[in-house]
Amino acid sequence: MKLICEITFWVTIFIGSIIIVCNWIIFLKRYVLKNSNSSWIPLIGGGLCGCALLLPCKNLGQYFIIPLLIDYGCFIGLIHTVLFIIFKVIIKGGIKNK
Repeated sequence: MKLICEITFWVTIFIGSIIIVCNWIIFLKRYVLKNSNSSWIPLIGGGLCGCALLLPCKNLGQYFIIPLLIDYGCFIGLIHTVLFIIFKVIIKGGIKNK
């Protein structure tokens, strides 16, 4: 049973980490390099890594919030979305279609 938990932990951390890195690459391409590309995946990368830290085979439950703070698709991206909506809709008077 411990082996299954260990394998689940590492597979989940691996997949979640790949998604976290992809979310940051998408952010950098879109907002720093100003390239058009695909959108980020909300909550999946940080959520997977956070769930992996909560597995009973590891005593890491107290750190489950860290991947949610690191992943652009979690708190950072959601705050960015809220600020975008406030800026575009409320301050500028709406989103204009091109």
